[in-house]
Amino acid sequence: MSRRFAPGFRFLSLLLLPLALLAGTGCARRVEVTGTRTYQEVEKPPYITWQPTLVSIPGTAVAYPQECTTDELYQVGGRWYWFYKSHWFVAETLEDPWRATSDIPKEFLNIPKSHPRHRIVRHHPDYKP
Repeated sequence: MSRRFAPGFRFLSLLLLPLALLAGTGCARRVEVTGTRTYQEVEKPPYITWQPTLVSIPGTAVAYPQECTTDELYQVGGRWYWFYKSHWFVAETLEDPWRATSDIPKEFLNIPKSHPRHRIVRHHPDYKP
């Protein structure tokens, strides 16, 4: 015997699925997924829907949102950088579209090893262990 669900149930479950998939990220409660792809077949990162409180990393020009517990989103020189699914993206503002980039500021390499956000350094194209 098969179950029948109300017509709106299937639509609602498709809407909630992206949010459920993001539940493991530190910004999941404040993120919406675009679900679109770029010409490089790289999924665009989520858009942020709030104005974050920035925390500066001492000795660098790198800042990150205090609200995020993951080390994926940064601001350097007024631009936003997002490391997402092994790819770097950049946007001028949080409202702008994100685009894939390989031009990552060398300022990331100055994050002190003692800082909790130092883990992101290994994803910089110029990183040498």
